[in-house]
Amino acid sequence: ISLDAPASLYLPALAQAQVYTSFNPANGKFVAGPARHDYTIRQLLTHTSGLGYTFTSSVLVKAMNGNPAARATQLPLLFEPGTQWHYGESTRVLGEIIEAVSGQELSAFLDAKILKPLHMDDTSYDIPASKNARVVTQHRTEALAAPNMRSVGGLAWAGIFNTEFWIDPDKNFGAVLLMQYLPFYDQQAVEVLQDFEQRIYSNLQK
Repeated sequence: ISLDAPASLYLPALAQAQVYTSFNPANGKFVAGPARHDYTIRQLLTHTSGLGYTFTSSVLVKAMNGNPAARATQLPLLFEPGTQWHYGESTRVLGEIIEAVSGQELSAFLDAKILKPLHMDDTSYDIPASKNARVVTQHRTEALAAPNMRSVGGLAWAGIFNTEFWIDPDKNFGAVLLMQYLPFYDQQAVEVLQDFEQRIYSNLQK
């Protein structure tokens, strides 16, 4: 696989993508035009392809209209490939490209090439029934929110079940907060995260 090859070289259905030029959030009506070029493998790897997720894009929320089968690759791109960063379905497309090139299901490919060689015996997409009792429980509330987090200068990432970490280079420390809880960044999860961060910085100052 060439990093700068278009993804459509491996998945022809992705060729000739459209890009939103306008979108009305009130009624979902939009205008779209042809992308200047197909997004590349490198742009998929760096989340600059123009694809998004519904939980990161209000445009996609409206465009998909609650359809669980809808995918970002079936809709116009949020922006011209390579011009912006947006977390989205790029990783899913990369998985499909691996399947197309290798001729294997993604789980089988990863198991053979990565997980087994590293002896990662408890890592998989499909958890076997014998290990179900060890899976951590998930929790969900009805309220939905996703306010922004993190201060300037730090490094951070979050998982969909409100698993959080951040690194503070100036203070020379990192912190991890693991919750198994949905929805992502709802108000209670944010409050727990903020309180956790405030307590840490308060004790650092002391």
